[in-house]
Amino acid sequence: MTTLDKSEIQSVVLTGFPDHPYACFVFLRVLESGKARAWLGRWLPALTTTKERKPGPRVINIALSATGLLALGLDQDALATFPRELQEGMAGTEHRSRVLGDTGSSAPETWVFGGRHNSDKDSGKSVDVMLLCYAQSETELRGLCAELRRDYLESGALSEVYFRDTQLLPTPTEHFGFADGISQPRVAGSGARSRPGMPLL
Repeated sequence: MTTLDKSEIQSVVLTGFPDHPYACFVFLRVLESGKARAWLGRWLPALTTTKERKPGPRVINIALSATGLLALGLDQDALATFPRELQEGMAGTEHRSRVLGDTGSSAPETWVFGGRHNSDKDSGKSVDVMLLCYAQSETELRGLCAELRRDYLESGALSEVYFRDTQLLPTPTEHFGFADGISQPRVAGSGARSRPGMPLL
């Protein structure tokens, strides 16, 4: 039987947040390795893991890209142990773009940030870190975003590439008209109940 250490898994990996309808997503670039590590260390205790059965009024999760891991000081040999998909990134190779269907007008060359033409550090558009924040009220979300923003900007740790705040859609249909979450897999050991046709990872 698979057993997961839920204290080591961020909550967004295994669940959505229906009780937290307000959210913001922030793409960031590491400016200075030591300051960025210090910033991450300050916020690690605030991250919500799957160990918490019922999250508090606000949820914070953080994702790192391959370039982000390197910028924070991970060496290349250690990065090589990660899955190929992470190492390459969504725009890393022509093959990856074809696999994902990112061709033609959707090719990485057309992206505002994170694409091949703006993936180097000098462009200011490379993405190293992603913040995912959820809250039970708009006021709570604004306060959380302001607190995080003040810290990473004033400390000189990170620069902001893109910021988007949003809220839960009124129906279970996403922006392209498809049923949202219909193909979410059930992770072995998570305790999630299986639904007909739900794949198991």
